[in-house]
Amino acid sequence: MTPVSTIAIGDNWNDAEMIEAAGLGVAMGHAPEGVRTKAEYVCGTAEKEGVREVIERFVLGTGQPPARR
Repeated sequence: MTPVSTIAIGDNWNDAEMIEAAGLGVAMGHAPEGVRTKAEYVCGTAEKEGVREVIERFVLGTGQPPARR
């Protein structure tokens, strides 16, 4: 598997490099602003089932990943 075929979901600074390297970098809604700006997509918070949102939209659904910045 290559990085381009992966989805990385993170919520803090320790996840920033992973978010930037993944094919689709996702920041949780409660992540710091600097982490959210590194992501192609920002999902809901943990309390609002943000990871479920990403799986349903990009893995199970028809959602297309946003264009890389």
